[in-house]
Amino acid sequence: MNEEWFYLVRTNTEAGARSKFEDICASLFKKKFPSEFVKTVKVEVGDGGVDIFIGDIENKPIQVFQCKFFVNGIAESQKNQIRDSFNTVINSEKFKCSKWTLCIPEKLTLDNHKWWSGWIKRKTKEYDLPNNFIELIDGADLIDSLKEFELYDSVFDVDIKNSINEIKKSLEKPLSDLKQELISASAYIENLKNYFSKNRETHISRKETDEITKWVESEMPGKDRLERILVLKGKKGVGKTTILKDAYSALVKKSDYSVLAVKCDLCYDSNLQDLIKQVFNNISTISELSAIIK
Repeated sequence: MNEEWFYLVRTNTEAGARSKFEDICASLFKKKFPSEFVKTVKVEVGDGGVDIFIGDIENKPIQVFQCKFFVNGIAESQKNQIRDSFNTVINSEKFKCSKWTLCIPEKLTLDNHKWWSGWIKRKTKEYDLPNNFIELIDGADLIDSLKEFELYDSVFDVDIKNSINEIKKSLEKPLSDLKQELISASAYIENLKNYFSKNRETHISRKETDEITKWVESEMPGKDRLERILVLKGKKGVGKTTILKDAYSALVKKSDYSVLAVKCDLCYDSNLQDLIKQVFNNISTISELSAIIK
């Protein structure tokens, strides 16, 4: 995601960033189509799935823009939002649509592009639409257009650009070693005893450990990554922490995974920024962590 959109997330509430994104899109389209009637739509129940439209809505088919401020990727839940928005517009009895455009701040992954291309083909055939009826404008496209129509400086003012420069500088810093950072942050769990007394051979393997590692390695079609949460329940003293220690040790040996294991009652804070500083040695901001992971 471009630094400009990241800044919106960083300095606004989710609702505020979404509203700002729509305003920026509207400003761009008014500049891009100076002779056309370009209007935004107040959000309310029954708004017809329209954020911005171009044209005479009463007498002619309109061009519809749907702004989706997706900043954590496009998984099944986001795809469903896209489908619902399009279906609402294409089946509306309040107006006719001549073109439908999705505006998002992120770029699509390769898998997202494959899904998007296939979805367009299916909808074009289902509704007998022109080949260019459905269009995508991503965050990079929007930034290019804002610069082309000389709106960038007015949309992203001096204070914002200064903050963006700070973000860029932090991203340009030498990256920490992710593997070493994760090992250091997970040291408490790694060093827990999973055997009795001093005899390491008294370690008892648990079936739950294998179940956890298989769950991590499994594919879950239709599930957003953020929805994948495993809960390990049990009374005090039954060995939950030991099971997690064994699962961590098993996963960290696999080259396909980067694993972080922390004990929540030993590491917590009132905000995410300070929590990151507690957990890691050489990572102090979210942007640094994101850069390393990428």
